[in-house]
Amino acid sequence: MKLRKVRIRMFRNILDSTEVAIDEKVTCLVGKNESGKSAFLHALWRINPARTKPEFVIHDHYPAWLEKRHRNEGKNLEEVKPVEACLEWEPADVKVIEDKFGPGVVSAGAQMRLWKSYDNKLRWESGCSEQQAVKNFLAKNAIPGSKQAVYRDITKFGVLAGQLASDVEESKESAEDRNCLAACE
Repeated sequence: MKLRKVRIRMFRNILDSTEVAIDEKVTCLVGKNESGKSAFLHALWRINPARTKPEFVIHDHYPAWLEKRHRNEGKNLEEVKPVEACLEWEPADVKVIEDKFGPGVVSAGAQMRLWKSYDNKLRWESGCSEQQAVKNFLAKNAIPGSKQAVYRDITKFGVLAGQLASDVEESKESAEDRNCLAACE
């Protein structure tokens, strides 16, 4: 995947970098001393560090002169996103997804958004169609005729997993009932 855009907010001396486009060939951060070039890179690094697990710490990283004011205003600082990145799916990435989830789930050029908040949870919007992935899964696996109407309306993996678990449990119970009836005869 290619990194396309980055935005840093409320991190050290950066209040809002706005979206910074990342060029394929050269991206250069230029500015005076203490203008936030290193802070920008430190925030970006926290999305996917190579070796360590650095965290955003409000009292160390949130702009100190705004922290108290924002808390007094009732702002939940844990929800502030100091770093947000936009990546682009490349053809090789799309192939990996298609091999796993089938065609039409994501296309080259689609964007994935990643962000990390001061609660240190990494979140994302994949740019993938979960509905298409579920549809591909259901098309690839035999569904009993009596259950096809139920499965036809499922568009989320969480719902699919719940329905499958319910059906597995139901089939165990009916198998136990058949075994019990056979033993009683």
